[in-house]
Amino acid sequence: MLLLEAVEALMGLGLTSCQAKVYLALCHFGVADAKTVSHCADISRQDFYRIVSALQELGLVEKIISRPFTFSAISIDRGASLLLERRKLETERLEIKINEILENFETNNNRNLQLGDPMFVLISGKNSVVDRLRKSIEKAKSSIDAASSWKRFSQIFDFEDRMEKAWSRGVKCRFVTEKPTKNKASGFIRDLCDKSNFCEFRFVPSPPKTVLSIYDRKEVLLIIDPEAELSKSHALWSNNPSLLAAMQDYFEILWITALKELEYRINDELNAGAH
Repeated sequence: MLLLEAVEALMGLGLTSCQAKVYLALCHFGVADAKTVSHCADISRQDFYRIVSALQELGLVEKIISRPFTFSAISIDRGASLLLERRKLETERLEIKINEILENFETNNNRNLQLGDPMFVLISGKNSVVDRLRKSIEKAKSSIDAASSWKRFSQIFDFEDRMEKAWSRGVKCRFVTEKPTKNKASGFIRDLCDKSNFCEFRFVPSPPKTVLSIYDRKEVLLIIDPEAELSKSHALWSNNPSLLAAMQDYFEILWITALKELEYRINDELNAGAH
């Protein structure tokens, strides 16, 4: 069992199974000839010479000029350190290569989006919609228009930092939702809007049946199931001009017909309750 674990550990550091067995056999014997090591490692004599040559190139084994030729291995602690350092360098080189590939893919993706061709993208998978929302907020340059239920808007806490950064860039945000029934929630709206002149809420009698957000009037994110939790939602993203025009018109109708004075009405309710 100990030998098997040692072989697996060395394989994790980059050796093949046979290389690990030969190296461990030489560590055990100290100095040994091909016949002895081949028998111990359970490999053919022909395979032994190929394997020991690779181990020599790695600096793990030395060949001793004698009759017959014998071989010795560096200590297991030195060998493990050598393999670890080699693996570390390979990982660093791989990381550099992966970053170069990712940069090229990002450049190509940006080029494709800049072409302006109409696109429809179905976004699914756990938290995929949340990730797209965060990225869209970060990219917004001039406006964000959104219609959603208050239950979903209450999750804006998760995006508050990004929203504040958007406002600092001059991004004007208009939100339409139903009137919150909890005082704590309505207090949150007032606190949120007080942070920036670029944030404005309006209110409709019941939750909007179409949940969407429009960014810079250039792309729309349309939630397919308005009742699902945000982290489990599916959504359609598009920059198609026809769909964008329809969704923007829908939002503008909501905005025009929605109430502005939520704070006044809530204060009235609080005063009525006190009497």
